Amino acid sequence: MAVTAILLALLPGGLVQFGPSMAEISLLSTRRPILAMLLGFGLMSPNPNEFEYEAILEKASNNNEPLVPLRILDGRSLAAKVLVSLVEYGIGLAATGNLFWEVYRFTYQAISLAPMVVYIYGLPETSLLFGWAVLNIPIYLLSFGVFALTFRRTTPRSNLVSFIVGELTPCGQGRNLTIRRRDNRRFQQNLLGTAVRVIGGLHIILGTVLIGSIVLIPLADSLPVIYTFVFAALSTRAVLVYELNGLARKTIIEKENMSREADAEVKALLGVNCIPLTQRDMEE
Repeated sequence: MAVTAILLALLPGGLVQFGPSMAEISLLSTRRPILAMLLGFGLMSPNPNEFEYEAILEKASNNNEPLVPLRILDGRSLAAKVLVSLVEYGIGLAATGNLFWEVYRFTYQAISLAPMVVYIYGLPETSLLFGWAVLNIPIYLLSFGVFALTFRRTTPRSNLVSFIVGELTPCGQGRNLTIRRRDNRRFQQNLLGTAVRVIGGLHIILGTVLIGSIVLIPLADSLPVIYTFVFAALSTRAVLVYELNGLARKTIIEKENMSREADAEVKALLGVNCIPLTQRDMEE
C-alpha cells in the first residue's frame, strides 16, 4: 500500500517532466485552441515552464523542414488533413477521458484521506478530486492570456467559418500566420506569466497530496493507472511536437512598431538636428 501511494503521488510532478508545457499549449491556441485544451489534459497538472515563445518556435522549426517529410502532408490533400485531424482529436479526447475516468475511479472505487482531513463546509468530499481536475481549464485559459499579452495576430480571422476551418486544419497544412510582439505590455505579460506558473506549481502540490493520500489500491491495480497516464502524456507530447513544427514553419513574427508619439518625437529631433550649419548660423 505504501509503495502504491508513493507511485501515485509522483504522477502529477513526474508527468510534467516530459509532457506538454503551458507555453507550448498556449502557442498552439493561436490556431487550434480546442485541440490545445484537450492536449493539456494529457497531464494531471499543467507544466509550469517558462513562457519562452521564440525559443520554442525556433526549436520546433527543425530548420524549416517538416518532421514528417511526406508529400501527402503538404497541405493540398483534403483527405490527409481530415485523417491527421481525426487522429489528433482522438488522442486529445482519449487523454481527457482517461484523466476524468481515473479521477472517477479514485473517487468512488478507492479512499482518499485528504478530503477527510481538509474538510470544506458545504463541499462534498467526492467533488474535491473532480474540482482539482477541472481547475486545469482556467489555468490553461490564463496561459492563453499570457500569449495574448505577448503577441497579437496581424492575420485576423474573418468570420466563424474561418475559425472552425483553422481549428480543424493541422498547423503544417494551414495558411501562413503573422503575429507581432507587444513591446508595450511586457510588465503585464511577466506578471501574469509568473502568477500562472505559481498557480500551476500549486496545482501540482495539491494533486500530489490528493493522489498520494489514496489508500486501499493494490500495487497490481495501480500499475495500469500509471501506464495509461504515461502513455497519454507521451501521445499528447507527440501530437504537440508535430503541430508546433507546422506552426513554426507557418508563422512569421514581427516586432511591434513604435508608437505615434515616439515616432513624432524622433522625427522632431531629426528635423532639428538636420538643419544645415549655414541656416542655423543665420537663425542665430
